[in-house]
Amino acid sequence: MSALFFVGSYTIEMGHIPDPRGAGITAHVLDLTTGSVRQIGNAPASITGENPTYICHTDVNTLCSVSEVVEGEVKALNYKVDENLTECSFRLINALSTKGADPCHLVSQKFGDSKMLYCANYSGGNVSVISMNKDNSLGELVQDLKTADPMNPVNIQRQEKSHPHQCVLYKNDYLLVPNLGVDRIQIYPLQADGKVLPEISSSCTVCSPGDGPRHMILHQSLPIAYFIQELSSKVVVCSIELAETGLSFTKIQEISTLPDDFKGENITAAIRLDNAGKFLYGSNRGHNSLAVFSIDQATGALTFVSHVPTQDAPRDFAIAPTGKMLVVANQNSHTLVTYNVNGDGTLTQVNEIFCGSPVAVLFAQ
Repeated sequence: MSALFFVGSYTIEMGHIPDPRGAGITAHVLDLTTGSVRQIGNAPASITGENPTYICHTDVNTLCSVSEVVEGEVKALNYKVDENLTECSFRLINALSTKGADPCHLVSQKFGDSKMLYCANYSGGNVSVISMNKDNSLGELVQDLKTADPMNPVNIQRQEKSHPHQCVLYKNDYLLVPNLGVDRIQIYPLQADGKVLPEISSSCTVCSPGDGPRHMILHQSLPIAYFIQELSSKVVVCSIELAETGLSFTKIQEISTLPDDFKGENITAAIRLDNAGKFLYGSNRGHNSLAVFSIDQATGALTFVSHVPTQDAPRDFAIAPTGKMLVVANQNSHTLVTYNVNGDGTLTQVNEIFCGSPVAVLFAQ
């Protein structure tokens, strides 16, 4: 039994990427019994644009990717895989400017007969709202959401301006944007067609100054959200409330992703739930590990389980559809490493392959 997945990468040098070795977007097949991985195709930068770091599905056999450069773009791609999972080919559908520098995350969502794409531009400080056509091509930039820069940042090097880092949909009702630069989770109500209304004035401030929220994830069945703070190496657990004034979060717990005795530098990256919602994982770049937590099934609170060693800079990871295997993208080690997911949430390493400057891992729908 096998599973198809895709990896985004850095293809050209940036300030924090001195040794880019990426091949664009690569397609891989994971053997769900042995954990072995083989590459079966790639979309080079001539198709994807440089630095196609983050990717998302927009439909069956269709992806969208960012081009994380100063003149940021998103690209719509079609892919085709043979029935034996031995070859994957890619075709560019079209491209569109994000009107923001260094797009770093994107997500698509259907609204009735229409579909929207939301893209966070890290250095541009804006979120792009893009319509999609019925043939899965990119339509037009419908809205350009800008955020004021922070007034008195704690971390002057990293929080000198607004840095939206992710776009998450709460049902079809709200767009949620963790903003590393302003220590805030921005909450935008959505219209029925997916267009964005003004940010809620009491936008989520569950972050402490200098936390630098990077990514978040919503629990599958509990009214709970988990936020991973890049700069403070914490996970914040919040309850979700809906009232007449709109959606809000209330902090119920924060817990470190690091051992108590760790003294080095660290920034976090990805956050994921296992398929059953019983365990949460967060990646540490510096400590180079995945922090594993169990989840209280009544309250959503976290209990630390273990640290799983990784290679250098585990930028992203994803759990296979079966829930029994996990793939980690180690950006600076240029590897993909596979792990068995054990019943107690712990991980056992089983295999690894070379993959240049991997950033994002996405299993096929």
